[in-house]
Amino acid sequence: MPSLEIKTNVKVDNPKALVEEFSQLAAKTLGKPLAYICVSYQYNEYLAWNGTFDPAFLVAVISLDNITPELNEHYSKVFFEYFEEKLGVKDHRGYISFTDPGREYLGHRSTTFGSIFGRNYNYNEFMAWEGSFEPAFLLNVTSLDNMDDPDQNEEFSKALFMYVETKLGAKDHRGYIVFNDPGRVHIGYQSTTMHVIFGPKEETTEQQ
Repeated sequence: MPSLEIKTNVKVDNPKALVEEFSQLAAKTLGKPLAYICVSYQYNEYLAWNGTFDPAFLVAVISLDNITPELNEHYSKVFFEYFEEKLGVKDHRGYISFTDPGREYLGHRSTTFGSIFGRNYNYNEFMAWEGSFEPAFLLNVTSLDNMDDPDQNEEFSKALFMYVETKLGAKDHRGYIVFNDPGRVHIGYQSTTMHVIFGPKEETTEQQ
């Protein structure tokens, strides 16, 4: 399921050997079977960094269920060391982007990984509501900067309860939806936090 696209202005003598070797490294580093690893190498002589054509690269990593801030730190260290050794690219002249699109958004074998391996939800046959095991659910919604509006949460709640009842058969009196904004400093992304990427949230003050 992981795909890794390498774009660089470094022309290697044997691209196939590089791809084969990096495929093995990617499987070991990401903890995924080699059978699902897809690697591509693209030479682009016009790829510039800081306005120069000294060695540089862009790498895009797409993988499922194993993209986290902590793991991304490890992946980044291993891959940057590899590209410095093999391509001669210093770690300040490359970007590695890590993306988990979700199982339902990655196609394979004429379907999606959502169908192959199942959706990202937790089935719990021992979850009871009012002492019974009739259809019930707990849903946690985490989002940034848009959880403070009670009216908006009402609309979210209505839409989500309707969806869950349609898909799972759980009535609106047999479920909880928790809306949570952890704050930008508490959401990690691309080896940092949303606070660093977007800056602090602007506070609004009401006129007295």
